[in-house]
Amino acid sequence: MRRLLILAIALTALSIAGIGFCTDLADVAWTKSNLEQLQSFTAADVAKFMNSGKAGDPPWYGQLPDGDDVYRVSDLAAQDFLWTNMHGDDQYQLVVALPPRGSAGQGPLVIYSKDASAKFHQAEIDGEAIALHKERHWGDYWGSTIQDLNGDGKKELILRAGFGYPTWPVVYRLSDDGENLIECTKAFPKFYQNTVLPELDDHIASLREEAAKEPKNGTYLETTATQLLGQELFNRAKILVISGLDPDAMKKQAQKFMTASDPDYDPGGAARAYNDIGDKENAEKARRVAHQQRDAWRKAHGFPPLKPVP
Repeated sequence: MRRLLILAIALTALSIAGIGFCTDLADVAWTKSNLEQLQSFTAADVAKFMNSGKAGDPPWYGQLPDGDDVYRVSDLAAQDFLWTNMHGDDQYQLVVALPPRGSAGQGPLVIYSKDASAKFHQAEIDGEAIALHKERHWGDYWGSTIQDLNGDGKKELILRAGFGYPTWPVVYRLSDDGENLIECTKAFPKFYQNTVLPELDDHIASLREEAAKEPKNGTYLETTATQLLGQELFNRAKILVISGLDPDAMKKQAQKFMTASDPDYDPGGAARAYNDIGDKENAEKARRVAHQQRDAWRKAHGFPPLKPVP
């Protein structure tokens, strides 16, 4: 009896101290003092919380269960999660990156917050190939998905924009109320200037060397290095524009793509670049030149001609 009484007193003391035996992460204060306990929760606990509706419906993912109108997140899908203090204070957020939806390559990232009144908040965004626990991804030049980019203690979210390839990094911050992710790319030009562009420029220089060794037949059918070079040049111009380092960079690159005497000559790339800046007239001109090149290559190699450009 005495042992049971001592155990009961000890459990009560632990509960009062906040060192709980909670089986539901929603019942724990999401604070720095509880970080060890928060980090002990599993993917199953995270999926249970997401499906509980305490912070709103889970993001669209997978298939609806029969007879249900709300998506459910499986334990397997909730494996990529972490705890971090996005605002640099004592309050921690739960960040979950769900796998891509089908073959599209984009999946939802959700940030859950719990305020001092124990109310939950949810911010959601789609991103390309998000992985919270990988320092680098193929084609990335910026490192981890969540970083403190300017040393102020607050965390930024760096996600790929674009679809497929090329893609470029865009910076977001979590709003104070935890319900929105606000783009703030132009606030971090040094991140792009000192971290992103140097590695990208090294890659472009390497691709130029490889492309110079490839056979040039004057047609659209370039081999791997030449194709990648055009994509990375577009990527670089896009980064210069969105970061505010050079607002006219895409226009300049489009002109280089469309100049036959320029080493970057690529009418297909020019069409994409002109489209990006909304210059539909020049985009159409570039598209027609690229079409002529494709048609010439097909005829030269015994393939049926392409249909005329409408």
